[in-house]
Amino acid sequence: MTRFLVLSALTLTVFLWNCGGSEKPKVVQGQSDPGPVIPDSILNRPKLPVELRSWRLLTYTKNGVEQRLEGTDSVSINLDFKYDEAIGSFGCNDFRVPCVIDSTGSIRFGNDLTFSSRICKGLMTQERIIKEMITEMKSYVLSADHRRLELSSDDAKMLYIARDVVPDDKNAPKVKVTQ
Repeated sequence: MTRFLVLSALTLTVFLWNCGGSEKPKVVQGQSDPGPVIPDSILNRPKLPVELRSWRLLTYTKNGVEQRLEGTDSVSINLDFKYDEAIGSFGCNDFRVPCVIDSTGSIRFGNDLTFSSRICKGLMTQERIIKEMITEMKSYVLSADHRRLELSSDDAKMLYIARDVVPDDKNAPKVKVTQ
């Protein structure tokens, strides 16, 4: 009888352990442990056009003054929207922040901005400014061709270009070379 009770308790424990409910979270591949757990409701929802591309910062405007990006051409300030998060690079340090985007042009960044802590000579002031700016953004506008993304707040703008844009050679003007 004792064996039967122990065996029944073990079977029930294993059964309950393996039952997880209808929505099992999935771990995003390619991320180090501990990786975020993504529920199916977020993982399977339709993507907005802004979420389908990776973005690189071209310019930013603060209090009406457009700022030139510091660093060499190889310094790239990137932004991706994945699974209700904004993930990217400030040029030196990587970041991750909760982010909600909707189809009406509204964008909300959370307060839990996390970032790496490397120090890159000549870039830290720019990183601090962009770090402060990005979480203040309230709206976005995506160009009709989905190649430019502008994030805006009350006193700042950030203009991004799609990183995967390939030059459109078919529409380029024909040039006749003569010697």
